[in-house]
Amino acid sequence: MPDAFMFNEVALTFETVVRLALYLVLGVYAIYSAIFYYHWISYGTDEKVTSFTIILYFATTIPLLIVMTILSFII
Repeated sequence: MPDAFMFNEVALTFETVVRLALYLVLGVYAIYSAIFYYHWISYGTDEKVTSFTIILYFATTIPLLIVMTILSFII
């Protein structure tokens, strides 16, 4: 039977934590975007407003995610 003191502690570096947080945020963003898109397409009443909202949403959030990704890989 292995002794509890035989296992080494796992040391997480700051870079690893930042990348894991980035992947978590990207996953949440993907799920949220899918739900957002589904609801706007399903329940939107005006096609022009729906299209404008979806384009504006992705045009503002994707550049932010790109910057966040670049910064996380620079760290």
